[in-house]
Amino acid sequence: MKEIIRKILKAIFKVVAIILYRPKIVGKENIPQDTSAIICPNHVHALDSAVIVVMANRKINVLAKEELYINGFVRWVASVFGIYPVKKGKKS
Repeated sequence: MKEIIRKILKAIFKVVAIILYRPKIVGKENIPQDTSAIICPNHVHALDSAVIVVMANRKINVLAKEELYINGFVRWVASVFGIYPVKKGKKS
């Protein structure tokens, strides 16, 4: 069920991102489709983590600063997209 919700939300967010955000993707051909990879994007906005997930042609997980998790809806969307919070300056 979570995967179906992920696909639906990803499609909706992708359309919104393309219309409003107009992301520029450089080097997409260098991302392997069948092995692990670390993607280190430059970003300028709090929504960049979600945009990275929806623009990828494969399932990826993203780390984002904990301060972005401002409410329950954001936390829910982040969990569906595989975006995990990172506590800056603290050891877990």
